[in-house]
Amino acid sequence: MFDKDPYPSMSADELLMQLKSILNKTEEEMIHLKAESIRGLVRWRAKLPDMSGITLSKSDLCALDLTYVDFTDSDLSEALMIGVNLTEADLVRTNFKKTNLGGSNFYSADLTDANLLEANLAKTDLTEATLQGANFENADIGHGSDFSYADLTDANLKNANLRAGKFPGTTLTGANLTGADLSLSENLTVEQIKSATIDKATRFPSYIIIKWTSDTDYDIQIDYNAESPETKGTFPIEPPDPFAS
Repeated sequence: MFDKDPYPSMSADELLMQLKSILNKTEEEMIHLKAESIRGLVRWRAKLPDMSGITLSKSDLCALDLTYVDFTDSDLSEALMIGVNLTEADLVRTNFKKTNLGGSNFYSADLTDANLLEANLAKTDLTEATLQGANFENADIGHGSDFSYADLTDANLKNANLRAGKFPGTTLTGANLTGADLSLSENLTVEQIKSATIDKATRFPSYIIIKWTSDTDYDIQIDYNAESPETKGTFPIEPPDPFAS
């Protein structure tokens, strides 16, 4: 088959051992190698290839500039992605379950149907991001996270921590806010709240008055005399460190 031995310095037993070594590499080792390769490409400012469908769970990608990256259908669950720049990234159906994304930038990124269950998004910039159908259940998103003009249509924010989140111009149509904590959030309007699904466990700032008339119906009004986070200028609770694991 070969004119010359392709491995003249290796015996059959050695080749077999080498093959076994490759096949026995753990999934964690392979993920680490992929993460290191991405770090190297970013360091050399090289254009990243299509990353869709890649598995990088539990990898360390902190502080990388991943602008415009395509992570469609990728698994980034339980990864460390603190301070990552994901501006205009394609993150459709990406799995960020339990991922630490504190301080990251998602400006104008597409996270349609992404899974952010129990993720840490403290102090993140989600300005103008597409978040339709994304799952933020039990996620820590508040403490300065910015949703300005983001689209949260049909997103699941059940039991999410949205304290001190900023919502000017945010679309909340069909969003599930049951059990969510928005107690120090800014810029919420009556129209936004009415367009979403809430329950008696949903917490709002003091300037938003909810009076339940039944288990499903309520009246809502804005108390313009109440002190809101915008007018107070400070928050009574110190926000958590997004760099904590």
